[in-house]
Amino acid sequence: MAGVARLKLVFMALVLLLVTVSPQDGLRCYSCSVTAGHPCRHDPAGLGPSSVTQCDASSDSCVTEYSYSTTNKSVTEFGRHCGHSLSCIGCLPLPNTDKAVCTTCCKTDLCNTDTGVTSGTTRTARRHFLLWAASSLLSTILMIVNHD
Repeated sequence: MAGVARLKLVFMALVLLLVTVSPQDGLRCYSCSVTAGHPCRHDPAGLGPSSVTQCDASSDSCVTEYSYSTTNKSVTEFGRHCGHSLSCIGCLPLPNTDKAVCTTCCKTDLCNTDTGVTSGTTRTARRHFLLWAASSLLSTILMIVNHD
């Protein structure tokens, strides 16, 4: 019987320990947005604790998102936030504009520190634009052929 009592005591101590030590819930990400030249883009940690957000349970990633002008190769809008990995699309061109929307994700605390435009951004945006244009052209051709 002494063994059972000891086991109960150890079990109760473990339960008490688990109740008093609460793990931090969810991912922590930088969260800020700007339209031009601001620490949000180049130094989110420099914004202090107000730029850190505790993500809710539906977020599995820290996201960096920006609009990029393919004409003058500059970022026009920029933001960081909690999000879901399904929103990580790379760079996609916006139809009938010179802009691309680029999104990257990462899955560890405060990992969304990238500044956006890299040497590959222009190539990636151009490749996505060419794929979109080719797809649109093919759809138009198929529509014309099917009408005849």
